[in-house]
Amino acid sequence: MSRALVLVTALTAALCVSSISDAAPADVVHKLRSTGPLASAPWRSIICMKAQRGQVRYSLLDASLEYCDGKYWRPVASPGSYGYTGTERTCLDILKRGKASGDGFYFLSLPNGTRYRAFCDMSLEGGGWTLFATKASPSFPFLKATFDPSSAVATDYDASGCVPQSDWSQVLFRFRHDGGSSRVVYTRHQGTATAARTLFEATLSCEPQASNIDAIMDGFHSHSPYRDGGQRNPSINFHAINELHYDALKSSLSQTHSGSGEWISLWHLVGVDNYDFVDNSTAAGRKCLAGSCFLNQPVWVMYR
Repeated sequence: MSRALVLVTALTAALCVSSISDAAPADVVHKLRSTGPLASAPWRSIICMKAQRGQVRYSLLDASLEYCDGKYWRPVASPGSYGYTGTERTCLDILKRGKASGDGFYFLSLPNGTRYRAFCDMSLEGGGWTLFATKASPSFPFLKATFDPSSAVATDYDASGCVPQSDWSQVLFRFRHDGGSSRVVYTRHQGTATAARTLFEATLSCEPQASNIDAIMDGFHSHSPYRDGGQRNPSINFHAINELHYDALKSSLSQTHSGSGEWISLWHLVGVDNYDFVDNSTAAGRKCLAGSCFLNQPVWVMYR
């Protein structure tokens, strides 16, 4: 049996299994050489290691078939990947032109014409978000001054990057598996313009920076299931974080290291802020958004 046929068989079986009940698991795993399901469990228990190399799973969350390379789950295909030439530069371009078919992987084009695949969130806050970095490990440096197309498909594992387009308007920080209920959004050209904001935006925009940031930073809003009923905070306009720290050497970002902890803490050290929810003390201060800290949930960094 050919590899392509086995992949199709695995995908078909996974879809059938996932439709058995309304409480279907997030991911269904199949082994390439097997004829039926190998395992069915919540995403946290499905780990890609050497022993799992060659397994395939269908992720309902990403609408994507993924395979284990012995270390990471890598995307194989998704509904958004077919019948599309990839002339658009961003997920937002695809959405505006009516070519979106839900969350998933799409082909995009860099300014130099290079085509690549990227994960697109086509639903949250109107959709059109393109993945460019992922922080899965607590101390991982997730920002860097060069864009690697492989970071745009890294939904489950560490991948550093920056925004490859110059005309972006917003950057989204969200957890992968909570549906974006805990998220922080930074909006360009809103609020007070300062030298620190220019430096911060340059850092996000693939412009090499050697300077740390420690300043008031305007332009943020957030959503949290623990505050304001999950509604936008602030309800109108934007919030200025009193002290936003960026460590250029460690490539880590955080609000002030003491206080409410209600905004963003993606630091390289454990923090002691007053968070609303922490699933593991190791995550505190290092993987926290809008007051929630998750050790086992990758943080996605996206733009539009």
